[in-house]
Amino acid sequence: MSTLILFLPPRTRLRAQGQPALADDAGGAYAYVLSDDGQTISRQGHSVAALLPAAATVIAVPAEADIAWQRVDLPRAGRQMRSALAGLLEENLLDDPEHLHFAVEPGRVGGDTAWVAVTARAALVQQLALLEAAQVFVDRITPLSAPTEQPRGHFHAAGGLVALRWSHRDGVASLPLDGALTRQLLPE
Repeated sequence: MSTLILFLPPRTRLRAQGQPALADDAGGAYAYVLSDDGQTISRQGHSVAALLPAAATVIAVPAEADIAWQRVDLPRAGRQMRSALAGLLEENLLDDPEHLHFAVEPGRVGGDTAWVAVTARAALVQQLALLEAAQVFVDRITPLSAPTEQPRGHFHAAGGLVALRWSHRDGVASLPLDGALTRQLLPE
């Protein structure tokens, strides 16, 4: 069963006065990886949505800078979970909850402590609409990095700078390689 993994471009970011807005959308192209068997990469590259390869399963991966992680004790809210999460997280969010999309850590229910991924709803809906207009239907959205008990990291380009994306039990952080904290985390 073939799987297409699409890397969604990051949202446009504002910069300091006099600096241009920052976006890494590669001219409307999506970076992608295609696997025919779910084990090995059969094809990879960049393509506009209409020319992406066909696959049985399509997984979208939002830009890491577009996801914020919040740890909460999940309320026993059932169908009202979204409203309950909005109320719990309201003080920690930089945007109004109605403008955000919340995704709860898989397998967690009311009463559990869980990680919640938070991202801008409008940007996510816009990306999904662009893909659907090109007949690319996303089956699942998943982050590249998520908080984990066992610390791990990978390097990525963030706004033209290389950074370490560090996942650990207390969250996920992007650390510029020229910073002292990053050098302390990495062994000699």
